[in-house]
Amino acid sequence: MTGHATLLRSLLPPVSYDPSGPRLAAALDAEGMTLDAALALSVRAVMGINPFRAQEWMEDWERVYGLPDPCAREGRTLQERISALAVAVQEQGGISRGYFVRLAAMLGYAVTIREHVPFRAGSRAGDALTNGDWQWAWTLQAPAVTTHRFRAGRSAAGEPLAFWGDEVLECAIRRLAPAHTVVLFAYGPRLATATHG
Repeated sequence: MTGHATLLRSLLPPVSYDPSGPRLAAALDAEGMTLDAALALSVRAVMGINPFRAQEWMEDWERVYGLPDPCAREGRTLQERISALAVAVQEQGGISRGYFVRLAAMLGYAVTIREHVPFRAGSRAGDALTNGDWQWAWTLQAPAVTTHRFRAGRSAAGEPLAFWGDEVLECAIRRLAPAHTVVLFAYGPRLATATHG
């Protein structure tokens, strides 16, 4: 006997109905199981408020945010779908170094950002001559290789245990970068001058 079936039995008038009668007992058990299932599903529906906790709602969240976007690769994994959704949800975050570092982290990359400061009075001999159009350029420094590994709860059966590639990072950063800027991508060990972020 389920929780709701017990509750339904207790709601019957004590003299008019016999809750142990075979037909009434079967009806109460069936209705109780239906109410139990509805309650369980309602909890999952409430979890759908957070797209990262109830993955059965993923397609609805992707539809709302216009995903997959042009940065999506063919055969993307569940983990990539969750990361793309996280980026879309956070997209109104602002234009700053911190914003782009967090955006890259959501996609699975540890990066730093270097802004090219113009050479001017007070600059030192040996500093880069970054005048003119260089004032609109910035460099995103990422590791030489970023491995995206299968993760329980964020990956699905049949997906690869690991995959590599930086096209999603570059596409997402270029798509969200301020239109008047040029993003340069550097891969490998961090440069000593690329620690601003």
